Amino acid sequence: MKTSSYHFALILLVSMLFCMENNAYCQNTGNLQLPDYPKYSDVISRFLSEYSISEIAYPDKFSLAKKPGGWYAIITDMTNETVVTDQVYWDRQEGKYKETDFPSIPEFLFEENNEEITNDWASNYFTGILPYWGYTGWDKDIIDEYESKPNLSDTLLNALARAYCSYASNLLNNNTGFSSREVRFNLPDGQNSLTSEQIARYREFEHKGIESYYKLWQTNPAFETFVADVYNLYSNEIMNSYLTILYHQNYEEARKELRKGLYDSFIKDMAVRILDSCEPEAILFVNGDIDTYSLLYLQESEGFRKDVTVINIGMLNNKRYLSYILGNTHGSEPLRLRFPADLYRDKTKQFFYILENRENITADEMIDFVASPDPGSKLSWDDQLYDYIPARHIIIEVDISNLPQRVSSSYNELLSLESQINIELQGSYILPDHFFIMDLLNSNHFSRPVCFAITVDQRNFLGLQDYFRCDGMVYTITPFRKVIVKDDSSIGYIDTELQFKKLIDNAPSHVTDTLRIFFPAHRMLTYTYRNVYNNLAGQLIDEGKTDSALIVLDYCASTFSSDKVGHNYFSVGLMESYYRLDHEQEANNIAEAMLQTILRDMEQLQQSENMQEYEIMLGIETLRRLEECTGQYVADSELHRKISAAYNSINRGFLQ
Repeated sequence: MKTSSYHFALILLVSMLFCMENNAYCQNTGNLQLPDYPKYSDVISRFLSEYSISEIAYPDKFSLAKKPGGWYAIITDMTNETVVTDQVYWDRQEGKYKETDFPSIPEFLFEENNEEITNDWASNYFTGILPYWGYTGWDKDIIDEYESKPNLSDTLLNALARAYCSYASNLLNNNTGFSSREVRFNLPDGQNSLTSEQIARYREFEHKGIESYYKLWQTNPAFETFVADVYNLYSNEIMNSYLTILYHQNYEEARKELRKGLYDSFIKDMAVRILDSCEPEAILFVNGDIDTYSLLYLQESEGFRKDVTVINIGMLNNKRYLSYILGNTHGSEPLRLRFPADLYRDKTKQFFYILENRENITADEMIDFVASPDPGSKLSWDDQLYDYIPARHIIIEVDISNLPQRVSSSYNELLSLESQINIELQGSYILPDHFFIMDLLNSNHFSRPVCFAITVDQRNFLGLQDYFRCDGMVYTITPFRKVIVKDDSSIGYIDTELQFKKLIDNAPSHVTDTLRIFFPAHRMLTYTYRNVYNNLAGQLIDEGKTDSALIVLDYCASTFSSDKVGHNYFSVGLMESYYRLDHEQEANNIAEAMLQTILRDMEQLQQSENMQEYEIMLGIETLRRLEECTGQYVADSELHRKISAAYNSINRGFLQ
């Protein structure tokens, strides 16, 4: 049983939500604590039940800000970064709500639908872990109030570290929306844009943030946030400083930021696995903090796989980073692109509308159309001209007679060699990151391998999953399309000989065994590893290579042990693979462990005041799959009867 891409995304989302809701809120008792404010969700719900914001439209934007004086209702003009309205709604000194000048909602009208602002993740999360947030200058307010105070709680020390790093970042740009024009540097485009005084000013605050994270790690090594535990967060911040100076200034200046001994053994192991999964001279797309910075650390501090060009997808929408990528030849070959570099750097090209004037368009035609200065190739609206793509269906043409040997040699009967790679664009526009990926795929013509790390969000795949070859911990894009098999919704296709070599023969030593505490980031990666190894085992079983399949399963079971990370939804696939190999005891052990975990979790949920529906549904779905799988292979066993009874009981109890 291969885990579907839908279920894969579901579990990762649930895992992230769980981390966000359960981490970074603990504080040391007896220390200086966060000030006592009502929660964002309570304040915004009350405000929206009393006042209307329906008439507020771009360029004005409404927000709720947590300030030293209390909760404030703010309207900001986004075009010139000025505050239009700033009124206290909950007064901190008085501890009570105040009337504002916002228009009231008449009693006879229904409450307006404002789910987007009510459920805004950033507002809910950051106002929960920071003393102040949500307005220009929040970081400086935290620094001014807390940097000289002793005996800060863990949460306040984390807040101070965040404030330092935020202030440093806001000196360079307004990516957060909270940078003050009064202190932000006015920088020229491209690299070598900072004066020595500006670099020193940036480092002053960035290094204070880094040292605050280090102090927090020394104080409480178990502290964690939704990104990572504190030591890996400290490591990330150092590598963020390295990368920031790299694309603002130069390589020599950036290397001054590097330090030895970053990241724990598990994260370094992940970085090794991802980089070593890439073919020589590969272009590797990543999109998270951990899977960007840890890879750069291995390359720059340890000289490992510097031939691989690592590109953060989301950062391609940052023109300065994109400019650096276009000009970077350090350690790898230059990128082949058709769209002119000066147009990529053009700050007016922030997005590209998608129209359906044509049924389809080749990638060459699309790129030339967008690059054309002809006003006829632009969308005219309100006396402004906008770039657009005239078709939703993009065709990347493949010269199948001129493929590199390493590509053509991987063909097998389960694949279809395509003379065209088809991309169906979604939504009403795309950003420069996805435009860049299409340009690269089209212009590169497989001269260099192009890969996505398995940690990349599937929304960045551009619907190319059927062209992916599973190569260790990356997906390599090929001109071969997977022949769809019934009930197979897994990502990509597997060359079992190649995948076995990458996952087993060339796997790094068991450095994961040295990790003592497994935080949510480690557990999520463990679930991902189990999914990858089980998919290989399942394919090997399908091909009749049962001895190799057992080697894969046993490696996975020992390396990503349930003693450290318990079995969850993904382990159903491992269980079924053991059943298919007639290793009933190993399969039963997984099933029994999962059953006990689910029963424990469900009991805790019943007693919880903050029971979440997704947690219940996840537990019930996992039980359903357990019941289905054991029913197929050990239907007459006591284990199956226990699972069936638990499934029926919990299903009735929670869904009544």
